[in-house]
Amino acid sequence: MNSVARAPYRARREGGAIAVVFGLMLVAVIGFVGIALDLAHVYARRTEMQNLADAAALAAARELDGTSVGAAAAALKASEAAAGNLYSFSQTVIWQADALSFAASVDAPESGWIASDAVTPANAAALRYARVDTTRLAGEPGSVDVIFMNVMSAAMPSKIPTGARATAGRIASQAGPLAVCALDPGNRLRGQSRGAAGTELIEYGFRRGVNYNLLNLNPTGAAPLNFVVNPVDFPGRPNDPANTSAAAVRPYACTGIIHAARVTGNATLYVAQPFPAALAAELNTRMGNDPAVSICSPVYAGPDKNIRSFAGGAWMSPAASQVSATSHVTSAPTTLVSVADTAAATAAANSDYGVLWSFSKAVRYDAGNADGVGANFHVNDWPLLYPVTGGGGPPVSSNETILPYFRLGAPYFQAPPSTMAGMRARRVLNVPLLSCPVAGATASVLGIGQFLMTAPATATPAAVYAEFGGLVSENALAASVALFK
Repeated sequence: MNSVARAPYRARREGGAIAVVFGLMLVAVIGFVGIALDLAHVYARRTEMQNLADAAALAAARELDGTSVGAAAAALKASEAAAGNLYSFSQTVIWQADALSFAASVDAPESGWIASDAVTPANAAALRYARVDTTRLAGEPGSVDVIFMNVMSAAMPSKIPTGARATAGRIASQAGPLAVCALDPGNRLRGQSRGAAGTELIEYGFRRGVNYNLLNLNPTGAAPLNFVVNPVDFPGRPNDPANTSAAAVRPYACTGIIHAARVTGNATLYVAQPFPAALAAELNTRMGNDPAVSICSPVYAGPDKNIRSFAGGAWMSPAASQVSATSHVTSAPTTLVSVADTAAATAAANSDYGVLWSFSKAVRYDAGNADGVGANFHVNDWPLLYPVTGGGGPPVSSNETILPYFRLGAPYFQAPPSTMAGMRARRVLNVPLLSCPVAGATASVLGIGQFLMTAPATATPAAVYAEFGGLVSENALAASVALFK
């Protein structure tokens, strides 16, 4: 009976002990849950800061072109990218200039990094990499308040910093492996009088609207001079001549991209002579030619949206056999240029000028503009722009409001094969213009010329037919960038 009577008491005593143990365990569990919440908050903020740093660094790196203007654009793009990456799920960072810095090398020491507001025209040329440090942003956005950890132990900090860094730089540029000499390397911009028509803008010796055979020019002699660019090796590391072979360059002829961090801005390239005419098949995929004759994949190197050849009567053109302006050898000094590039009238007939104005019109020289571009000429000015022996000029068209490449109807337009998707401006070649003569394998780049392929290139004779559309700044071209750290 006594044992039976004591049973309820023993049960109550054991229940109380369990409650005490449970209470102690509950405190520990709540503590661990709280620490887990704090750590999750820290991890989330760290991820937000890294995403912000990555986005801002990539945005800045795309704008670096070796000029202080490019560095200013990089700072603007970085601040915009940072503002688009919220932290704490809803907060916007307060951007500060010293959160972004630039350097010539991704591994530069701390003293080699220049704050974005300290870039000058003197130091801008060497800056190739952008670094973002979120610990330098106002208000310490990476600092996380921890509650439970501090409650569990007074020795724990009340805030945990979660700043992040990211370094980015260009790894490729939208310039192809074909390079030619600047016809007038001493003059980026100059004016050429065309009598009563006005003064025409000439850019490194090239005339807008004139069609050139890029493989049949030489401002230093009578023989053709052109170059293939090493698409993977650049000054600062060894030059492997094997990388300028036709087989090695073929994929880059397809895409029109080389792995140069920068093409202009005091840049140099490794080159070899001549450009392999056998790569005409790869260049011609832009014109919708059968990809079976090249290695180019239509997926990443397809045709243009308009593949119409402008030779053979499609536009102010004499005959299919005369696409570009006729080559002409001058004396004192001896040069190989086109008849359109001589100061005196040397064209014997209209056809000597080849295809004109399919992509770009001739423009007047305006010394007040940084790019020299003034008002367009009209086709009525052709007799003075393109004179021929005995007077007159090439035949003109009354319809020049929309140039042929940009028209949507026949006979100026032809869609690519239905099995291929057309790519905008795919026929445009961005060609490095070199300071010639070139000594050895290292060439200095003066600028980038933008040319439109007006007709398919040929291996025999060696020809790349392209109309000059003006100089293009490097930061106007698409560039591939990557994170390094």
